[in-house]
Amino acid sequence: MQHHQLRLSTLSPVHIGAGDSMDPFSYFIASGNLYCLDQFNLVNDLSEIQRKQLDELIDNTGSDNNSEQTLIRLQRFFHDNRQALYGCVHTIRPLHQAIEGYYQNKLALQTKQHAQSKLTISEITKSAYKGTPYVPGSSLKGAIRTVLSNDLLQANDSWNSKSKNIEKHLYNYDNASSDPFKALRIGDFSMTEVIYPEVVFVSSISKKEDSPNPTMPTLVEVLPAGIIQAIQGDLVVNPNHLTEELTAETLQLSNLFKSLNRFYLPKLTKELSLYQRQQTSQYAYSDKKFAWAEKIHELIADLQSEFNNGKLALMRIGRYAGGEYKTWDKLRKIDVSPRGNRGVKKFAQSATTRWLCNPESKDRGGALPLGWILLSETNTEVPLAIKNFSQLSAIWAHKCQQSATELDTLKQDQQDRKLKQQQSKLAQEQKLKQKQEAEFQRQSLSTEDKIIHDLYQQLETDKQAKNHDSTQELRQLLNRAVQSAEQLSNSDYTDKVRQAYQDCINWWQINDKKNKKLKALRSKLNGL
Repeated sequence: MQHHQLRLSTLSPVHIGAGDSMDPFSYFIASGNLYCLDQFNLVNDLSEIQRKQLDELIDNTGSDNNSEQTLIRLQRFFHDNRQALYGCVHTIRPLHQAIEGYYQNKLALQTKQHAQSKLTISEITKSAYKGTPYVPGSSLKGAIRTVLSNDLLQANDSWNSKSKNIEKHLYNYDNASSDPFKALRIGDFSMTEVIYPEVVFVSSISKKEDSPNPTMPTLVEVLPAGIIQAIQGDLVVNPNHLTEELTAETLQLSNLFKSLNRFYLPKLTKELSLYQRQQTSQYAYSDKKFAWAEKIHELIADLQSEFNNGKLALMRIGRYAGGEYKTWDKLRKIDVSPRGNRGVKKFAQSATTRWLCNPESKDRGGALPLGWILLSETNTEVPLAIKNFSQLSAIWAHKCQQSATELDTLKQDQQDRKLKQQQSKLAQEQKLKQKQEAEFQRQSLSTEDKIIHDLYQQLETDKQAKNHDSTQELRQLLNRAVQSAEQLSNSDYTDKVRQAYQDCINWWQINDKKNKKLKALRSKLNGL
């Protein structure tokens, strides 16, 4: 049994999806970053008022005659209340300025139909447990199957585009259980270091040299270009399933790599000439000093020996690769019917359009194709021509680290605010509790003692407020205490009032001998 550990490098951005998408309510964009929300916990971070607003918006989503506007109001709600949501952000990624501008414009277009759908981001495949990206082994195996079947067809002239079950005849099998490709097992390729997907625009452009601007762009997640041997997986060949049509020699790694290069290298060379004619992919959008097409030319030239000897394999995988890369050369039949055409279908040997990605949707010079990768064994030394591409992912990794640091700061600030709010709330609750306890104690006092109690309470309040005014509420309570002492004629109570009088005089810092009204109060107390 052959077992090979392989490493994958990305020469251009790669998008392999599983049909999942990031809807506009699971993220918000601000300050040059994409913030991905944990939707299970976000409600906990909202205030009571914010929760009520969110509930009202959700309730109106189904009943509103214009649900499109309601959905956009929901999007704006998350954006406008982002300060409260940083605590439930599970991932942050830097974002290109043009995409943030696109997002802001879509939030402003409240009356445009289906505007919210354009804010949906097509996600790449990620593990369910950790949410980390991976490259499905099935994508690689499917591409390999196409290439090996293409080799068999090249040596056989008995087939045409109308033939049925061609593959079953090529490999002489009847059903899935007898499929010889069961001999080839390719596991999912996982990341050996932290890699964050990038969000870009993807649009199609005509292959004609004088083609107009690209079609309406779509937001898509991609693995960035320049990831060098940081994606790892296994390839295993089980001899028990091999046949005369699919032999051990065919699946021997160097021979397999040679087959891949025979299929993909001419196609890449042909595309490079198209890039030059249309002035696209002249540089990488992430680094305008990096002449992408020129570097690919150099890579092909420098690594020709490695390609010929089967040390390296060039492939194109994932969505947006194009029909030429997923079909057999001799029997290719690509639907090139004009959009909206309801008449007879039109087919051709090659597609009339191609897909490009770029955060700047109008910058054709920096637009890159998708899906170009290199495969090598783990113990293979990385040639300099490949290492040169690592600067593209290094730029992206640095931006991601900066954004992660910023998120840590934002989360810490939010935690500090929450702690202060909790402390303030606790202090208010403690104050309320003390007030309730004081009121409970007050209710147990006699009417006269309540007057003394209220007087000292007000005196304490004035001290906290640094209020020395002798004409306000404290003075009224003192007058009332003196009156009650006169009516009660109780020496103990009169002594309490005298002490209260003196405490008030001391706080007011008044010479009561020079104040006629206070002097009259003292005279009343002295006469009791």
